[in-house]
Amino acid sequence: MKEDNINSIFTYLRCHAALLGDRILQEYPALHQFDDAASPRIEELLRKPFPAQTIAIMGVAKRWQKARTALSFKTGTASSSYRGSR
Repeated sequence: MKEDNINSIFTYLRCHAALLGDRILQEYPALHQFDDAASPRIEELLRKPFPAQTIAIMGVAKRWQKARTALSFKTGTASSSYRGSR
């Protein structure tokens, strides 16, 4: 598809899909890879998740852990405005 024929978002995305995909993967790498070990707590769930669900759960858990760590560095001491410290 020629670039001069781009007249909508659909055609733009179609024309540049590979470039945009590579850029997204570089800027936002996955937090949990397929080969990474899952938490043993996954086995404690009432229903066993599918492999893709396990990867998604671990990615969310790692993101929450990362956010919690950043929050503790931002707030500093116990005399902060963070609601969880009251």
